[in-house]
Amino acid sequence: MSIKSGQAHKHRKGGELTRFLDAQTGTEIRAVAIDEVTSAKIGTRPMRIVSPTEDVT
Repeated sequence: MSIKSGQAHKHRKGGELTRFLDAQTGTEIRAVAIDEVTSAKIGTRPMRIVSPTEDVT
């Protein structure tokens, strides 16, 4: 899953992107990642990666 398929395209050398289709209806799936805690779409607010040993308090 990609957050924005257009973002992934800028790192490719061109050509068509793979798409996901619903197996029953044939409609295109536009997957998004959602933060389970806040229900915000990933990519709509700044975030940082924290190592397991880093204190975040």
